[in-house]
Amino acid sequence: MRAPSAAELIRVWELGQGRKLWYRALLLLAPVFPDSAFRVLGEMTLGSRNAYLLALREQLFGTKIDATVHCPSCGEWIQFAVSVDAFLPRIPERGPSAYEKSFTCRAGGTDVAYRLLCSYDLAAVSQLDDASYAEDALMSRAIVGAAEGLRLTPQTIDAVADAIVTADPLTDIRLGFDCAACGHEWTSSFDIASFLWTEVDAEVRRLFDDVHRLGRTYGWSEAAILTMSAQRRREYLTRAS
Repeated sequence: MRAPSAAELIRVWELGQGRKLWYRALLLLAPVFPDSAFRVLGEMTLGSRNAYLLALREQLFGTKIDATVHCPSCGEWIQFAVSVDAFLPRIPERGPSAYEKSFTCRAGGTDVAYRLLCSYDLAAVSQLDDASYAEDALMSRAIVGAAEGLRLTPQTIDAVADAIVTADPLTDIRLGFDCAACGHEWTSSFDIASFLWTEVDAEVRRLFDDVHRLGRTYGWSEAAILTMSAQRRREYLTRAS
């Protein structure tokens, strides 16, 4: 897979302004798969989408992820580091469509047929304010067949959610934490789409600074500056007044 150029990264950032996170995630992948229609990227399973986002993150910023998390018990901020390799030992093959295959799990004493989730499922529930209701709505979209009269109880929702993660593990990336201040232990989801977009936002703003400084010093155009390698830009920046 290929990483976006500096110019492509800026274009992705520009197109993502004011957009929902699910859409931004697909924008990030669009330059990686230039021959794939946006619709095809949107139908890719969430686990596959997240795998490619992790691989893209490694290409853009390296394998080590440094971040902070807020302890839900005492409020202490905890620094942590994790490697992309912990989730992604290798770059995946082309991700399958969430609509091409169904699975079966046992829920509420009956067999329930379900499919994997994709970005368009996230889009469908993105307007819902209640997080728990949004999760229920998401699982409802995943269920494609069940016994007549099956109720979507919390137990049924959990069973389908667990089955989806088992079939497509990177759908929900979980990290374990323990707080040195209070001893509290917990797990939390790691949203690679949100994390990577934040990093891309910071990188694009640095690129704008580079263009401004080099353009003011040397009179070069934005296009000329962005086609330079990152190393060449850094060398010129050390010499710019």
